[in-house]
Amino acid sequence: METLNSQNALITEHVKWLEYIDHAKMELKDMQNRLVVLMPGFSTKMAARVEQFQNRFIRQAEVTDILRHNIKSHENDIERMVRLSLDYLQLRVASDHIALKGEFRTYVELFVELGQDFNEFLA
Repeated sequence: METLNSQNALITEHVKWLEYIDHAKMELKDMQNRLVVLMPGFSTKMAARVEQFQNRFIRQAEVTDILRHNIKSHENDIERMVRLSLDYLQLRVASDHIALKGEFRTYVELFVELGQDFNEFLA
């Protein structure tokens, strides 16, 4: 029973993370579209800064896809843990979840920073 409760808690956290990631993907597309629309109005002097944001957007999209994959992979590990009921697997899943939680926190921090930097650039 404890494993099932633990599984539910982890999956609930994953759902929240995936919802945030989906929202971030939409927001990233919006930022990219805003930059494309405004590009003709930028001077050649600003071209380097525009390219920098384009590169950051590409990298953010890559990181988003990797994190989403890692979360889905971790869900598979949780299902395997419950199905096999192996102690060593429970320890590994718990450890992996802590690492994934840290990875998600860093992702959120960097995404928020990107949004703030972009909004300051547009201001």
